Amino acid sequence: MRLRWATFALALAACDPGSAAQGPDRGAAAPSSTVVPLPGSPPAEVPADLASASTAVRAQPAPRVGASATVGSLTPLSGASAISPVNRGVADGARDESEHGGAALDARWEWPPRGSARSEEASDGARRKGALEHTVELAAAGRMRMVFASTALPLGQGSELRVDFERQLILWPNGKRYRELLPGTLAALFSERRADVLPLARATLRKSGAGRVLGRATRVVELESPYGSLQLELAAIREAGAGAPLLCRALAELGGVIPPANACGDGAEPEVALAAIYRSHDHPSEVATRFVVRAVRVVAREQVQPSLAPPEAERVERGLPGPSSAVLLSREELASLRGADVGPRGPGTASSAPAVDSAAALVAKNDGDRLMYLLVDGMPAGYVGPGASLRLQGLRGRHELAWRSFLGEVHTVAREVDAAGAVRYPEDAAVSRGSEP
Repeated sequence: MRLRWATFALALAACDPGSAAQGPDRGAAAPSSTVVPLPGSPPAEVPADLASASTAVRAQPAPRVGASATVGSLTPLSGASAISPVNRGVADGARDESEHGGAALDARWEWPPRGSARSEEASDGARRKGALEHTVELAAAGRMRMVFASTALPLGQGSELRVDFERQLILWPNGKRYRELLPGTLAALFSERRADVLPLARATLRKSGAGRVLGRATRVVELESPYGSLQLELAAIREAGAGAPLLCRALAELGGVIPPANACGDGAEPEVALAAIYRSHDHPSEVATRFVVRAVRVVAREQVQPSLAPPEAERVERGLPGPSSAVLLSREELASLRGADVGPRGPGTASSAPAVDSAAALVAKNDGDRLMYLLVDGMPAGYVGPGASLRLQGLRGRHELAWRSFLGEVHTVAREVDAAGAVRYPEDAAVSRGSEP
């Protein structure tokens, strides 16, 4: 395993980091990948450096697929600064206390509005489907498991991202298949449904402070990179043990950065990222925020997933779980997003609203090169892969529509469209691009 990672790092170092986006699906540069550093950015780091971005620990040796992820002696990551005795003691203490214990978080992604307000009359079903929810398990032994609970997430409801200090993989919802992911793939995975390795920029610590999330005192750090800024709020949660820095580094990788050594833990005890806010450089302050990841609940767990991949799972080299395009809301849920010209509805007048024309449909076409979400009155109604189209049936009247990528690198200005009309990205949209990725 070490030889594999070393060979990979040397191969990437020999490439032009500003243009190479390698991936198992292609075996060559992926010129259509749109997650690239800004012009004039410092040279990108080798993605394998992500594994040495903090003074955390890794397991020796790496667990086999299907084997219990037991931890042997804990040693510093290759290239990382030495682990202080107190930091090593925290990791060993967490491991000795419970081999399979840890902490769990319920969390959600939040997209800031871009000129269109979320419909106040949307049904409960539409609101639930639009909530970008996920759960995270952090094993004290040094593993992370992120489960995608929402149908609106781009990798399929029930699929999982699993990470330890040497490997990361995506697991299909039925647990029958998994795919190994190289370091540096997460931004492309979420924003474009690609398994390409993309350049990572080294971030600098701009400022720090104190805050509070879910009643817990937090250490607030703000990281600066060519892609923008990333603010993290970290809380001391001893139960998370050696799994704590894995979530922090995954959140940093989504922003395209390698965090400084002290950003994901100050060495006193395990710190879990309970909130992450990503902002672009080239937007005014009121629209700078691209997205937020925020924990809504944290609990200790006596038992967590004991292995990185299920024993019966088949390793695959291609594909990703979930559809490449999907309508997220049913006809009835789309109908609950009442259009502006339907007319006022007072008590007892709901039945007087115009009936939905079963033949009418809004056609959405994506001529771009990345997966794009279609927002109807601020709510995600579907996502469309490159070159694909969707038909939304059930809308009434006129609605404000906008396009955005999952991570908010690209979003369009909302505009009013008839429910039986057509929208096309990017030809008919005024595009506001954030800093990549």
